[in-house]
Amino acid sequence: MTAASVAADVETAAAELEEAFPGMIHWEPDENGGAYMTVEIVLGERWTRSRAPVTFHVPYNYPFAPIYPYYLPEDVTPVDGWPPALQRAQWQGSAVVQVSLRHNAWDPSRDNAVGCVLQMQAWAREQ
Repeated sequence: MTAASVAADVETAAAELEEAFPGMIHWEPDENGGAYMTVEIVLGERWTRSRAPVTFHVPYNYPFAPIYPYYLPEDVTPVDGWPPALQRAQWQGSAVVQVSLRHNAWDPSRDNAVGCVLQMQAWAREQ
């Protein structure tokens, strides 16, 4: 992607994610300065798949707007019950599992893209 396609902070988020998850990130501009990003994460053994792509939107005004919610493929669900943070949804023309998860005390200096993905991964492993 080019800097002209997305806001500078969004491009920085993609670079930081690539550094934290080498070879595990794919992203594309959203035509409004933001980007749709997908990162392969480890969910753990309590899911129908132990690894899965998590997709989310990084808005043009990142880091001053939270990254929320996250989306898993439709077939990725917990094997031992359905936590309240999950719901089935449609997103970008596909059936997905929406994960409504973020810090209640969101802070842009702490809750960057890498931190958000790590929080999502840690939450999934605890389910």
